Amino acid sequence: MLGLPKNSEILKQLPKKKIYTKFNLLNADRVKFDNDISKLYIVHELSSETINIKVGEKISSIYVLLVELKSKNFNEKNIKLIAKMIPQTLVFILRFEGQEALAVFYEGRLFKSDWAKIDELTLTISGLNFDVVFENFVKQIGEIVVKDCETLSLQLAINETRQKIVKEIEKLNKKIATQKQPHKKFALMEELGKLKKELSKV
Repeated sequence: MLGLPKNSEILKQLPKKKIYTKFNLLNADRVKFDNDISKLYIVHELSSETINIKVGEKISSIYVLLVELKSKNFNEKNIKLIAKMIPQTLVFILRFEGQEALAVFYEGRLFKSDWAKIDELTLTISGLNFDVVFENFVKQIGEIVVKDCETLSLQLAINETRQKIVKEIEKLNKKIATQKQPHKKFALMEELGKLKKELSKV
């Protein structure tokens, strides 16, 4: 799967009952989880025993988990619950009706690829240790471009700041379009100019 080495392939099903038991889920939460998740399988173990990559300072191995969904409109909380249950570094393959998407948690955020046909998605292993390999997986899945001399964490913070400013600009443009009083419109235009300058510096 994903073009990953054959000797890293495994197939181990994870019973949903283990999740219910471990987290003492209430019936209502069990229903929500069951509405999203059909089956769970560990399909790859990337470790120094299966591929020629060194252990990192933070990450010693990466597991690829196949999640068979009942709907594309899944609740992110259910994927987080799976991540909490398995104290390992995970990459998710989300599968639904002949399509797959990749997902990964990094610094508390879920990054997901676009949907594609089964077996069309790939992951490229790049890096001298598993810390770097995992960061490169996050970049691939989230389509994140890290500029020279910037870390992934810093780039994500910059991207988040940029997104917030863009949203503020969009809101202001809507206000300007509907504002009829000239002096208020002028004030909004000045505010818009400041935001655009701020955006150009990010």
